[in-house]
Amino acid sequence: MLGLYEAAHLRVHGEDILDEALAFTTTHLKSLVEHLEYPLAIKVNKALYRPIRKGLERLEARSYILIYQDEASHSKGGGKI
Repeated sequence: MLGLYEAAHLRVHGEDILDEALAFTTTHLKSLVEHLEYPLAIKVNKALYRPIRKGLERLEARSYILIYQDEASHSKGGGKI
């Protein structure tokens, strides 16, 4: 749902389906955020405050790198390329 919320911010004037998607996801994310666990709750709060597409790329990347490091699915022993 967070991905749809972020994608809906790429809409242009006249894209009614994305306007509806934005309204739907905003309502549902706001109601769900207090029931989510870290780090997903942090991602949702940040997105509701300022969607990724409306932020400065370097600042957004830095905060998401910090969140990503704390995710359980993050592999600590990444291989070299």
